[in-house]
Amino acid sequence: MRKRELVKILEKENFVSLEQLARKLTVSTRTIREDIKSINQESSSFNINRSKTRGYYLVIEDME
Repeated sequence: MRKRELVKILEKENFVSLEQLARKLTVSTRTIREDIKSINQESSSFNINRSKTRGYYLVIEDME
């Protein structure tokens, strides 16, 4: 459920910092990093990437 919420946040907002994600989901930044790693390993249709200056963002894979 939390992982789904994390993806929904990233769908709505272009870039979100680690701290903002942790605050919105009321968990630690470590938990967010672990969730992102898990989501990226489980999903083939999208990926969560990180920009050093702007934060995390969602990349939808092209299904062609």
